[in-house]
Amino acid sequence: MVTTLLLPAGLALNRHCKAKYSSLLQAVGYTLVTDRTGRMRYVPPDGRLPGHGNPFAGGM
Repeated sequence: MVTTLLLPAGLALNRHCKAKYSSLLQAVGYTLVTDRTGRMRYVPPDGRLPGHGNPFAGGM
């Protein structure tokens, strides 16, 4: 009973928080893109996703 009453409030709160953080990321320069699996992700201003490249390469 309580779950059915709290579900709409939880969904509204989730939508509000998602919109707030989305606008914050876009204001700092992040870009919304779709990855290969179809999920929406934010790319940093330099365009590189975390985990790409070898941090220990040392410019060889």
